[in-house]
Amino acid sequence: MTGQERQPELNKVGTGCKSCGDSRLKCIDCSEIICPKCLVQCAVGNRCKKCAGRFTSHVLQVSPLLLLKAGLFTTLIGFIFSCMQPSITGFGFYSYLLFIGIGYVTGRLLHKIVGYKLGGKILTAVMAGFLLGYLLGPFHDTLSTVQIMLQADRETQAAAQALLQQTFLTAALFLLGLVLPVLGK
Repeated sequence: MTGQERQPELNKVGTGCKSCGDSRLKCIDCSEIICPKCLVQCAVGNRCKKCAGRFTSHVLQVSPLLLLKAGLFTTLIGFIFSCMQPSITGFGFYSYLLFIGIGYVTGRLLHKIVGYKLGGKILTAVMAGFLLGYLLGPFHDTLSTVQIMLQADRETQAAAQALLQQTFLTAALFLLGLVLPVLGK
């Protein structure tokens, strides 16, 4: 077949991407013609932007029951952490590494419990559950102690601010370790 005989055959197939020009590529779902600039490469083939936007990965699809399970588990973890936090802070700089490590190991367990799901919904449930459990634990005793210390002299106020900063820093480091496995790869 010569080039002149082939030209009419191309026109029969349809050679016009709606937005970018000529192409013979088609979407695997809707068979719309797409150009190499517009296609979205998927695991099963090329899709147009409209079809590619309809699908989400099974790893990101989370049921409400799974979100509840993640929230309840991290509420329990937050409560336990709030109870154990004052006894672990006595190791200086190494306590910060310990908090991240314990948080990461707990996060790996959490990731297994939620079926290795990822995404913003799981992340939100984990953070909200942890903060709820943390606030339900003895953390409010620390806040009342800091509030009393802030009403004293300057030296005691400085110690209260340092205690509050250390408490928030260690909680943030533990939470960071907890959410790292859930953030994904």
